[in-house]
Amino acid sequence: MAKQRRALILYATMTKNTEKIARWFQESFEAYKWEVTSIRMKNTMDIDAVQPLVYFDDYDVICLGSPIVAGYPLKAISKHFSLGAHSGLEEKTTETVESGAESYTQEPMWPPPEGGGMQMPKELQWRRSGNRGPYPGAIYQHQFKPLGIVFTTYGGGFYGSDECLATLEVLKLYLQLNNVAVVGRFACCGKEFGPAGLKPGEKPMFNNAEDGTPMPVPEAEVYEMADGTSFPATYFFHARMWDKPGPRDEAKAKALVADLVEDYFCTVSGERNMVGSQYISIS
Repeated sequence: MAKQRRALILYATMTKNTEKIARWFQESFEAYKWEVTSIRMKNTMDIDAVQPLVYFDDYDVICLGSPIVAGYPLKAISKHFSLGAHSGLEEKTTETVESGAESYTQEPMWPPPEGGGMQMPKELQWRRSGNRGPYPGAIYQHQFKPLGIVFTTYGGGFYGSDECLATLEVLKLYLQLNNVAVVGRFACCGKEFGPAGLKPGEKPMFNNAEDGTPMPVPEAEVYEMADGTSFPATYFFHARMWDKPGPRDEAKAKALVADLVEDYFCTVSGERNMVGSQYISIS
């Protein structure tokens, strides 16, 4: 009998765009009868309640996703994955270097001091073993590595999918430092809630010319499809901005998971294939 496969989906979201991708991933895994645990990452979480659910050792695939703010994953992600994120580490290190000292004095990070003293706040631990210090990548890595998928949604009001590349690499690094072999990357445009969040046929507000006169906004072209339907062009990089992430993005997200599951886990022996393929959908 084939082993029961399990996937863990961790994601942050602001406007539900990234949550849609997480849900589509879950539906695709469940189509293959996988057991899926999906958790929305927040700045403040009940560590005791969440901890038993997030040990990477217990899963075959780990998915980590976040929208993009100022070119970077949300604070809810970096806070739980990045050493020193939002802790004042940058300020302390800069002060130390500029003062000429070799290191700054701090309370021990691990283990918490015995018999009193400053106790470190609880943090989520991503591995049951081999996670005994502040630098996960420096610890002996167990032979078993779950596979990983990183995903994001980005604003179509900017310059296209290049905006997502840095965030995907950061998310990939967070998983790699916790013994995950990342083989999948997914990104798509998300529906805007700012100036680019227009409905079909709406025009954006353009800045006035230097002399103060309003800039004219041209009428959008309308494009006809072979099936008789038509749609107006949008004034920003991506077409159909009011329908993002839309049906095509759903199909791409589910197809990426389906390809990964079938190639790596639907094998003759029932054992997972060795790492040797990448699944990338960036649009």
